[in-house]
Amino acid sequence: MLNYDLIMKNIFTLLMIFVFSSCATIYNQRQYPLKITADKPDTRISYNDKEYSLPAIIPVIRSKSDLNIRVINDSIEKDIIIKSRLDGNFVFGNLFWFPFGHLLDLTTSKRFTYGKDILIKPLESNTTYFVPKVYKSKKGDFNLILSLPLVNLFCFQPQYERTQSSAGMFGIAGGFEYFYKDKKSFQLRADVAISFRLYAEQIGGTVSPRTFASSCYLSFTDNWKSGRFILGYGIKYAVNAWSYYGSWYYDRDDDTDYLIDNKPSRHTKNYSLGFTFNAYYQISKKLHIGIIYSPSVFRISPKSGFLYEHVFSFDLAWKINLFRKK
Repeated sequence: MLNYDLIMKNIFTLLMIFVFSSCATIYNQRQYPLKITADKPDTRISYNDKEYSLPAIIPVIRSKSDLNIRVINDSIEKDIIIKSRLDGNFVFGNLFWFPFGHLLDLTTSKRFTYGKDILIKPLESNTTYFVPKVYKSKKGDFNLILSLPLVNLFCFQPQYERTQSSAGMFGIAGGFEYFYKDKKSFQLRADVAISFRLYAEQIGGTVSPRTFASSCYLSFTDNWKSGRFILGYGIKYAVNAWSYYGSWYYDRDDDTDYLIDNKPSRHTKNYSLGFTFNAYYQISKKLHIGIIYSPSVFRISPKSGFLYEHVFSFDLAWKINLFRKK
């Protein structure tokens, strides 16, 4: 017998993922301001039958087609092309929701961009401009970090248990970042990664143990930034927890879970020291996408000694500048 309620729930869940995971569609406006400057004074441009004295901010509409602009400086007049390219929100912002976000964004021109700042050099022979956005940091920058570890992979060694491996979704993290040099920063952050699963562990007619894993850790890292790439390493203090809630049988005919053993629930925690390594790519001024590898190597409690565990997370982070020296 088909469980129509379960089918409708799954369809609704997939629909919500499809609708709300389209990064470019949600965050990008179809028309946006493009700033154009020139390295020579008294430069003007003609675009859409309007003339602008540079520097100027002109309204452009996102499109697959390139922008055609006429540049005028004294006796020099030439046509230039500003290349259209895929926006970072489309390319990287949808990675965690592949392929749903990409499929929806393919239906709209919001996935394209011309950049935000273009520097024109009217005396040079170059007539094609493709300027990737570079986000520069400065010594003294102080940022607030808000982060979502969207996918987590765990490998724990609970006391009196076999090695336990699991995967899950979601978590939360936060912290602060200070740039002590233009390209180097310290980060202090707290992370909570959990093995909560979006979908049921079984479709039906199977036996499955119910377990839960989580890691709460405080880390301090030294980070190096080059262009849009950020690499970091550091130390951490972690509390790795693992729980067992018995083996269950899911009957899809009546949409009910049945506990099939009488083993008591078990809960363990390891208090450990370890390291953390991260790699990020900066998508926009605030948004970053990356991975975190966080191994624990020495257990403090319940029994001290060298013990390896790890958490591997795919992370989405927002960095909000709180202070910048002028």
